[in-house]
Parts: sequence; structure tokens; C-alpha cells
Amino acid sequence: MEQIPVFISNMKKFYADGDLTNLRKEAHTAKSSVLIFGMTNAGNSLKEIQHQSENKEVEQLQNLIESVVLELNIAEKELKIIHSQI
Repeated sequence: MEQIPVFISNMKKFYADGDLTNLRKEAHTAKSSVLIFGMTNAGNSLKEIQHQSENKEVEQLQNLIESVVLELNIAEKELKIIHSQI
């Protein structure tokens, strides 16, 4: 739950800075985390961000990042609800 804001912030920053190397690394790390929770769509999008960053294909990156951010925000809200019930 604590990682979600960090992933979002880092991906946005790296994209805005044109830092594709660190964007690729962050997507790789985030991908592993979301797949553990069964978030296949987000995992696939992060894999695509990783691939496109590595190949310097920037045309779709912003849309992919926005899609992942939306899913991560939803997941964060759901995790907070679950956590509050424990």
C-alpha cells in the first residue's frame, strides 16, 4: 500500500524528465508488485511501459502511465478499506 504513491510519483517524474532508463526500472519493479496482487491489466501495461522505455518508443507512454495510475489509485483505495477492517 505504501509503494503505490511512490510508484506513481516516480513514473510521472521519470516520464516528465525524459528519464527512460529509470522509468523502465520503475515499471519493472512495479510490475512485479502488482502481479503479486493479481492485477494483470496493470502488470501488462507496466510490461509495455518497460518495453517501450527500453526501445525509446515514447508515443504511447503517457497513455500507458495514465492507465496504470488509474488502476493503482483504485487498488490503493481498496487496500485502505481492507486494511481498516483488519
